[in-house]
Amino acid sequence: MHEVRVLAFQKIYSIDINQSAMDDIFDIFNIEDKGLDIENESIKSFYSSLVNGTFDNLDYIDSLIRDISLNWSLDRMDKVDLAILRMGVYSLKFQNFESSKRAVIDEAILIAKKYGSKNSYKFINGILDALLKNMESCIEKK
Repeated sequence: MHEVRVLAFQKIYSIDINQSAMDDIFDIFNIEDKGLDIENESIKSFYSSLVNGTFDNLDYIDSLIRDISLNWSLDRMDKVDLAILRMGVYSLKFQNFESSKRAVIDEAILIAKKYGSKNSYKFINGILDALLKNMESCIEKK
């Protein structure tokens, strides 16, 4: 599902940069380029969940990022990093996985290494790891 996450990140980034609507969230879904089957409902659903879920919960997601990144305002963050973080936070907080939540962070790091700046992956790892630790400590307290 890495390719689906990459395409979802690209769409989230594109919407943020262009301040565009989400009229057709599948417009950059280049199936031929990635070898993905758009007719596969699980692929379509996962992609749609990542993009729509991120934007449906954007205020909450941004507040979590703000709380963790004490010295960084969202306006100062690189837009690529912010798109990756938003998708990662959405995945950690709202999606249920068969695999571990650590895999979400690993995927975000891979995307950051490819599309972000030289040290983006370190920043993203730090934020998402702090969020995951916070989530785990809240569960332990219950």
